Amino acid sequence: MHWFPFLPLTLRGRKPPADEDCDVSALRLYQHRVLLWGGCLLSLAIVAGMVALVLLQASGFQTRRLEALQRTHAAVEAHLVAADAAHQRMLNMAEYAWRHRPDSDAATAWQNGSATLPAASGWSSTPGRRARRRWCWV
Repeated sequence: MHWFPFLPLTLRGRKPPADEDCDVSALRLYQHRVLLWGGCLLSLAIVAGMVALVLLQASGFQTRRLEALQRTHAAVEAHLVAADAAHQRMLNMAEYAWRHRPDSDAATAWQNGSATLPAASGWSSTPGRRARRRWCWV
């Protein structure tokens, strides 16, 4: 009983039978070698293709990640420029307010809290009553 009947006789460690022609056994041996090497080459080509596919996917992922990082960098840079401009405007306003201080007595009294702002009060100056009267049907 043969354990591996699909292997050629020479690979199983036996010689071909004596009644078999030498050319036929060489042809069988050649056919099996061609199939074996063809399968090996095909397997190597498939593995090389898979490796190339993995490398291309990794390269694409790296490219997308780098583009996202560049977009984030541009957004942060724009935010920093806007914040810097707002800070500069605030400094300019503070400097303007410092240089153009009100020197009048009324402004000084208002800043000290000793003066009051004249305001008229009446029916229209109370927001609660006004809103209630507007929505009331009676």
